[in-house]
Amino acid sequence: VYFGNRFKLKDATAIELGDGEDRPDIDINVPTTGLHTLQGFINSSPEGRTITKGTISLLDPDDKSVLREADVQQDGSFSFRFVASGSYIVQIAARADESNDQNAVKYLPLTVPLQVEGDMEDLAYTVSANKH
Repeated sequence: VYFGNRFKLKDATAIELGDGEDRPDIDINVPTTGLHTLQGFINSSPEGRTITKGTISLLDPDDKSVLREADVQQDGSFSFRFVASGSYIVQIAARADESNDQNAVKYLPLTVPLQVEGDMEDLAYTVSANKH
C-alpha cells in the first residue's frame, strides 16, 4: 500500500522527507476490506499433469512490473491474499521435475490477462509442454 491509499506505485502521492525529518501529519492506512483472495491450480497440456514446481506472478498491465509472486505448491495449487480489484497480467513459469533431468518435460511460459472484482477460488491455468 502506498501513500494516498493506493495499491500501485504509479498512483501514489509522493512525500518528500529530508534527513532525520519526521512527518506526524502523514498517515498511511492499510485497508483490510475490499481486498480479495485468488486461488487455483496449474496443470499441463496435453497430458493433464499437475504442475508442482514454478512461480506465478501478478504483473501490472501498464508497465509489466511484478506486483506479487507466489510459488506453485506440491499439489499444483497457488494462492494470493489481499489483492486489490483491478486488471492484472498473470505470468506462469512452470519448472520441470529435476529428479530425472534427461526425461524432464520443459514448459513454455504462460501469460494471460486477469480482471479481479472479487474473490476467485477456482482459477485454472494450463501450460504447454515445450516440444523442443
